[in-house]
Amino acid sequence: MLCRYGPEKLTIGKFCAPGTGVRFIMNGADHRMDGPSAFPFPAMGGSWSEHFDLLTGLPGRGATVVGNEVRFGHGTTVMPGVRIGHGVVIVTGAVVTGDVPDYGIGTQHVRTIMSGSIGDLEAAAPKAPHT
Repeated sequence: MLCRYGPEKLTIGKFCAPGTGVRFIMNGADHRMDGPSAFPFPAMGGSWSEHFDLLTGLPGRGATVVGNEVRFGHGTTVMPGVRIGHGVVIVTGAVVTGDVPDYGIGTQHVRTIMSGSIGDLEAAAPKAPHT
């Protein structure tokens, strides 16, 4: 989980299978743009922590929620505030920027979702020619 500070939560359901290098980016990755610097100084602690209001005014995207039995491919990145349904498969290297419905498949392209059961998708896939 990257940029863990802030009020948002990450909830992961039961029996999920994350591949290596899966990253969840939280809302703390955002930076205020209305000050002298976009750097999140209060996150560094010390005397800067007295100015936590520089972080609390960020627009919230809500909690990131992952359902049960979700499979993530290697190197998947999940952006803040996303809801991933039950039984979802996220392919290798995908960047999930939007919600994925139950039993959908998140593909390589940002916000592309294939819906239906895995059996239906396999039946619809083109068949390899026989040699």
